[in-house]
Amino acid sequence: MVAVYNGAKPVVVDTTDRDVVRNILDDLPLEYAFRTGKTDLFAGIEQASLLARPWRPRSTTMVLVSDGDTVPATGMPKVPAAVSDVLVLGVGDPVTGKFIDGRQSRQDASTLRQIAARLGGVYHDANEKHISTITLKQLAQNRSTSKFEQLTKRDYALIACGIGAIAYAFLPLLLHLFGTTWVPGIRTPVAAAHSKKTKNGSSLKPRSSIIRAAE
Repeated sequence: MVAVYNGAKPVVVDTTDRDVVRNILDDLPLEYAFRTGKTDLFAGIEQASLLARPWRPRSTTMVLVSDGDTVPATGMPKVPAAVSDVLVLGVGDPVTGKFIDGRQSRQDASTLRQIAARLGGVYHDANEKHISTITLKQLAQNRSTSKFEQLTKRDYALIACGIGAIAYAFLPLLLHLFGTTWVPGIRTPVAAAHSKKTKNGSSLKPRSSIIRAAE
């Protein structure tokens, strides 16, 4: 987490405690850590990019929460390869503003949309409606998990159906190549006699030949 005002200061670099994040967003008086001045959003983006630069590529989502302010036409910081998504959340009343630093400060939706577009991200007005479920799922997705761990029950069912269909398609060929040598049908006496072998290896004579010789 990076606090932004007329500069940027890293507040938390790494944490898994939600209460720490909630305390920073609700009760921590970060305004006393800065001198009075105009908001510099580019400084916050640059500081966040420095923190995320050594991280694994496409493993980070950058979330910018602000009511917006004027931004220059050039000088947008380049986000590192670790940042895969950018979400810009607009807060503050877009109609009734507060008198800060000698002027009325209110949510500047056009500026926030411009920042999101220049960063290749998405802008969302947090005052108008909640963040969509699809966006939350994308942000909450654990990118460190493997592809198999990300599969759903439906995906496993489709894989099972595909494997079963392939097995049934190749079953006749496998039976032909590796199946039993037994041939269905009624065997003739001559063929049955020729298939029997004595202990010394000589073939037994057919039964019909033995009967004809006795006659």
